[in-house]
This record gives sequence, C-alpha cells and structure tokens, in this order.
Amino acid sequence: MAARGRQISKLTARVVLKPTDEPTQGGSKDSAGALDGLFAAPPSWQALSSLHVTALVAGLRATDTPAWALTRARCDAASQLSGETAMEVLDESPDVLDICSGAFEGQIAVCVALVDCHLRFLSHCLLTGGNTDSVRDGYAALGRLPPMTRKQHSAGASAVGAAALLALREDAELWRTMLALAEEGEQSAGMGDEEGRAKAASASALCAAVDAVIAAMPQPEEEED
Repeated sequence: MAARGRQISKLTARVVLKPTDEPTQGGSKDSAGALDGLFAAPPSWQALSSLHVTALVAGLRATDTPAWALTRARCDAASQLSGETAMEVLDESPDVLDICSGAFEGQIAVCVALVDCHLRFLSHCLLTGGNTDSVRDGYAALGRLPPMTRKQHSAGASAVGAAALLALREDAELWRTMLALAEEGEQSAGMGDEEGRAKAASASALCAAVDAVIAAMPQPEEEED
C-alpha cells in the first residue's frame, strides 16, 4: 500500500483541480461526451472481446509451449476486466475515489469514464502481447489542445488512470504472493496445483501489463528550478 501511495503522489503532484472545460451555451458539457472528444478512444469492450477470442485461437496453435502459457495467462487476466470493472475499482479502492474526488472538481462521470478508458488500455495491452500503442495514441489526441489545457487534462487523466491501475496491480500482487506460498507448501508435500499456478501466472501477467501501460502514459514534468 505504501509503495502504491508513493507512485500515486508522484502522478498527482501536478494535477490542477479546476476543470478546464468551459460550459457550452446550453449549460455544462456532458462529462462522458467531453472525455470522448479529448482522447482517441481505445477499443470498445465488444472489440476487446473479439480480440480475446482471436488471441486464444492464435495461442492454441502453439499449445504446450512457453509462448502459449504466456498467452493463456494474459488472456486469463484480460477476462477479469469488463465494462463493470471501473465502478468496482472505485467502490473498493479508497485511494482511487479520493483522487477522483479532487480531479476535475469531483465530476464522477468523467472519472468513471477515465478509469474505464484506462482499463481498456490495459485489456488491449494484455491481448496484444504487451503492445501499448493504444495508450500513446489516446494521450496523443490531447496534443490538439492549448498547452496549459493539455497539461491540466493530461495530469488529471494520468493521475486517475494510474491510481485505478495500481489498485488492480496491488490486488494481483497479493494474489500472486498468496498463491506462491500455497505452491511452496504443496510442493513440499509432493503435490501440485495446476489451477493455482495458472492463477499466479495470470496475476503476474496483469502486473506486467499495468507496469507497461503506466510507463506509456505521460509522466509528470519535473519541477522547474
């Protein structure tokens, strides 16, 4: 928990809490709609579901190999993510909810959309063998905004997104540790648990994908002297 807190603190150091979107003539802008207009949308959950099937079929051509084991682990990890995961993360992770309460003046609809967007980045990374182009493309779309506005949106989006991903990573790391301890006990007793090893591999794949996605996100600029 302390390690995740330090990472979140670094990412939120430059977040500007005042929203940068001006109200339209007819009133406030729709939060989710404003988000869609800012980011290059990652693949939809429906598209990711199709990609999941494609990845599994491709992996089946090379079963009983290390490559298949890694593909299976990544696909298993991706199968844990869905359109409902964003609300689950916000409901179960106080750190993420705290950041959402501060960023974008607490516009929860925007924060839910941001978390969902980064979960789709994560799923796409898992299903494409670690490819993070969707992350870079998503944030690159912010480049058309004025510099200060771009900086504010990028800082707020990366803070919310990274906090959600780190919450998932922390849970996966806990599972991986528990399963490793169980595996040690079973091996010492001359037993083995294939299902447990598969779950541990899935947790490892999720952790690696989270690290890759966060590394591809814009990092906070160093403070000027």
